Amino acid sequence: MPDNDILTDPFFWALLSAVGMGAGNTIVADVLPRSRFLGALVVASVMLGRILLVLPFCPQPRFELAGLHWPLGLVLIGAGAAFVLPVSRVHWTTAPDASERLRSTGVYGLVRHPAYLGNIVLCLGWAVAFRSTVGVALTVLWWLSFWLHARIEEASLLRTYGADYEAYKRRVPWRIIPWTHFHTRVAS
Repeated sequence: MPDNDILTDPFFWALLSAVGMGAGNTIVADVLPRSRFLGALVVASVMLGRILLVLPFCPQPRFELAGLHWPLGLVLIGAGAAFVLPVSRVHWTTAPDASERLRSTGVYGLVRHPAYLGNIVLCLGWAVAFRSTVGVALTVLWWLSFWLHARIEEASLLRTYGADYEAYKRRVPWRIIPWTHFHTRVAS
């Protein structure tokens, strides 16, 4: 394979993930029709890009953790999965639907967007496990993109659930990262 092969360029995979995130924003903003297939395609591009860019076939700087990269990476992957798996019953690949009940307990009682928290921690775990400097550095940008995505999604959730969602926001002030100042203050 030539050195300039696009499939071995980690930034190609990061770009694919970013395009998926942008498409996800149009879905939750009710711009595109409710399509589970399109939503699944968006989720696949977001996840595939972020996972493949950390793998050894993408040449990039790698860091050392004295052999702890696998155990630490697996702990992070497990923690991320703990937030993503309980959300798998929700139709999160499409815009909010009033026929679904507003979930506010379990992982939703900790943060309003547990799938995004889990997704970020999961991908950080992959990056740590494969010692990917690029993957760890991009985790901050992914968090920012999920934070922006959550803001768009919350406008859609507010249109769908109204006062119930406002009350939920007051009860659970953290969008993605619990116990931080990265949340929206809601007037009482």
